[in-house]
Amino acid sequence: MAAGCRRTSGFSDVEQAALQRALDALRQGDHEQAASLALDLAKTHPSAGLTAIAGVAQLRAGKHKEAIATLERAQALDPANADVAVARVRAYLAADKPDKARQAARLAQATLVDDTPFSRAIAAGGLDRAKTAEAMLRVGQELLRTGQSAGALALFHEAAVLAPKSATAQLLVGSALYNLKSYARAVQSLQRAVQMGAPASGAWKLIGHSLTSLGDNRGALEAYQQVLRLAPSDGDARNAVARLSGQPPPGPAPSAPPPGAPAAAQGLRIAPHAHAPSPK
Repeated sequence: MAAGCRRTSGFSDVEQAALQRALDALRQGDHEQAASLALDLAKTHPSAGLTAIAGVAQLRAGKHKEAIATLERAQALDPANADVAVARVRAYLAADKPDKARQAARLAQATLVDDTPFSRAIAAGGLDRAKTAEAMLRVGQELLRTGQSAGALALFHEAAVLAPKSATAQLLVGSALYNLKSYARAVQSLQRAVQMGAPASGAWKLIGHSLTSLGDNRGALEAYQQVLRLAPSDGDARNAVARLSGQPPPGPAPSAPPPGAPAAAQGLRIAPHAHAPSPK
């Protein structure tokens, strides 16, 4: 909802710092913290913007009912706010309320000025839950490729809410979190993706990179060994296993994936109504 955190009128220094923490938490995927901070601030400073931040955070956390109630409060505070209307569309779709989603979409279309990734994804999805999730993943991947990991993460999180059985959505959430250096959360999402049937060798490699960054060399070694069980010729994984085992590396040191194209996400294509890919 908010790209940055300029000085907010009427806020004390403590409240301004809390707003910044809420926005940072939202960008980094700590949705419970973001919602809590925004709701606390909204009690003292009722506004559509603060209330909507809380609602979006609740939606990304999978709390559909809470998100809908919060976003409806935000819309009541500012009936012509297109961004809030668009967020309500996503919340209603997540809760399988297509009629309400269409009503919110009409409000958004009547007032929308900015062309955003969210609005394009919703338009491309035609207010169908599965198609909207696919469109969000496509837009998110474009953002990821251009290094806009925070924006991509927002789309991936909401696609995962719309399509909770999508291994691809969880894989992409993990990839974006890795790019944002949120390594512990990346590991959690990537492990869920593997359990759900995502391409396993790429996911395990990214888990290994994340655990290495966290200083968990034992866990990283196990992750890279998983890569080699699935892809014995993977040079990065062989080098990493040798390095972590204290052996001379057989080749160049393992390289992390470039920021715009995490290893686990390279080559992914989202086909309409695709089923979760099988592990390699």
